[in-house]
Amino acid sequence: MAMAFAGICALAVAAEWNQLRGLGPWLGLLALLAWSAYWSPFVEVSDGGVVLHNPARTIRMPWPAIQSVSGKYGLRLETAYGRYDGWAAPVPVGRERLRGGESEAATLVRTRLQQLQAEGHLDRITVEFATAPVAYRVIEIGLAATLLALGIASARW
Repeated sequence: MAMAFAGICALAVAAEWNQLRGLGPWLGLLALLAWSAYWSPFVEVSDGGVVLHNPARTIRMPWPAIQSVSGKYGLRLETAYGRYDGWAAPVPVGRERLRGGESEAATLVRTRLQQLQAEGHLDRITVEFATAPVAYRVIEIGLAATLLALGIASARW
């Protein structure tokens, strides 16, 4: 992301407007994709459930819908709606992975789920929604599509 910003600034300072017009959208798209993949995703654990903020969509999973948690390859939630992965959960590496270790995020989610089950909050499980509560990140997707279109259009001139 910093490299893309530095490239845009260097072209602007050098007054290379034709190159900026041609490379600017591509550098902007590169920065947006880097931000979406590395800085934007996170996992939120609260009393209401688990929220997976992934690059293209946000999944809000209430506790009653979560059936099992796996952390071998990051964070995977098996739910009444299907299987969902969290991009932000790092995968165990090295010896930890060889020993069958799980990610810190999976351990946190599983611990909270077991705590709620032990306290009896999930005795009568009712699923509130017909489908999983998923919200697509329209702003980021729209911005990426716009930058892609500008990049293609600038290549034709």
